[in-house]
Amino acid sequence: MANLSRMDLSGTRCPRCRSRATVQSAIELRPGVEFLTLRCVSCGLVYDAQVPSDPTKFMTSANEKPRLG
Repeated sequence: MANLSRMDLSGTRCPRCRSRATVQSAIELRPGVEFLTLRCVSCGLVYDAQVPSDPTKFMTSANEKPRLG
């Protein structure tokens, strides 16, 4: 589980009141993507979001060429 997703939640605001949120849980869906459960610090709404977990790791694996033979 990468720390980047928890630190960079600037684009993830509460859909109800637009306040910031805290991470309740994080699960890596696939390399470079985490599924977060968030809780709004203002109104208490619990909601989910998918965020990049480590963009450099994802870009490296996406740019690798497959080996033949």
